[in-house]
Amino acid sequence: MDLYAVASGYAPRRAFELEHAELPRFAVLCAKLLAVLWLATGQVVYFRSAFVPFPGAFAFDAPRAAPLIVLAQLVAVLTIVCSRFVRTGCAMLAAIIVVLAALDQPLFSNNRWFCALVLGMLALGDDGRLARFQVALVYAAAAVDKLLSADWRSGWFLQGFTTNLCGTGALGSFDGAPRTPLPATCWLAQQLVTSNLAAQLCSLLVIATELAIAAGYLKPTRLVIPIVIGFHGVLLLVTGSTFGIFFYACIACSVLVLDQRPRT
Repeated sequence: MDLYAVASGYAPRRAFELEHAELPRFAVLCAKLLAVLWLATGQVVYFRSAFVPFPGAFAFDAPRAAPLIVLAQLVAVLTIVCSRFVRTGCAMLAAIIVVLAALDQPLFSNNRWFCALVLGMLALGDDGRLARFQVALVYAAAAVDKLLSADWRSGWFLQGFTTNLCGTGALGSFDGAPRTPLPATCWLAQQLVTSNLAAQLCSLLVIATELAIAAGYLKPTRLVIPIVIGFHGVLLLVTGSTFGIFFYACIACSVLVLDQRPRT
């Protein structure tokens, strides 16, 4: 291995470069955004006295392993953002996320898994199409799951969800402590409880939006970007939660529809 060639592939100026031999510009941008967001939202650092591995997984000494885990993630982020080895960095960070999930059960979450899958698809290249298909699959699966649920189709789920959330505050704050109700949530809850038709229409609107986003990734259109921002912005307003990194990751992934490399 030519260590000089590897080292010369890293430079601060590369953080602003989007040109890549095997990925379109906005696939590179998506990868860099995900890497920066992974760092900025605190996904890298976990202060835990003990890891709780999944059954059959190898147990690690948390105090000794934690610094190495943090260092490995920082190297992966640096490789994505400031080197010409973007695909390698994506593969590294995706692999680390998967290993962390096996290493410590609390580190497993759907939003972190989503990032790992998108990064893994970007690592495979293919002009970023695999990453777009992966994002489309997530939205399509979410829509179909709701469509198959009688509670969602009837509007009952949204009625109960918004009513309960109005009383507890932001999503994830169910610890019994008094919370200030979210104005948007309480207003929406009142509208949905008052009118079953409104609850049904709101449910169908959510399903239709997710299907539209999935279709927009399968056949790339720039309309995906405002729809994604609007959809997740409303979710944030109503729930008061970013669902970990998911809110930011979904918006970062929307840039995948901007640039398609013409086939030759």
